[in-house]
Amino acid sequence: MATDETKVVKRIKAKTNDQAKKTAREVKVKVKDNDNAKGKTKVKSKTTKKPTKDIKSKKQSQKEDTKNYFVGAWRELRQVHWTNRRATWTLTIAVILFSGFFALFILVADWIWNWLMQEVIL
Repeated sequence: MATDETKVVKRIKAKTNDQAKKTAREVKVKVKDNDNAKGKTKVKSKTTKKPTKDIKSKKQSQKEDTKNYFVGAWRELRQVHWTNRRATWTLTIAVILFSGFFALFILVADWIWNWLMQEVIL
């Protein structure tokens, strides 16, 4: 004697409530009872029905993500402590002077190395 039962099981991945509702799947499980020599065993066959993705909601989600990115970036820019004009010029001059010093240092080191190679070693 074989009986067929169909159960609908809702499987949800562990996520936040909003995401769980979007990723919920209904799984139909068909259970058959078969007679064996030792007794009854159940054989399960699963068929899954995956949800179709809505293109409009995906585009709207991308728009919301982009909007949230720029809102967050603007909020961060408002929190930045900007220096005044005098400090900016002072730091700019310091960078130029240090760059000139190290360029001169490298030129002198190169000249000395070149002289050592040409006159002393060769």
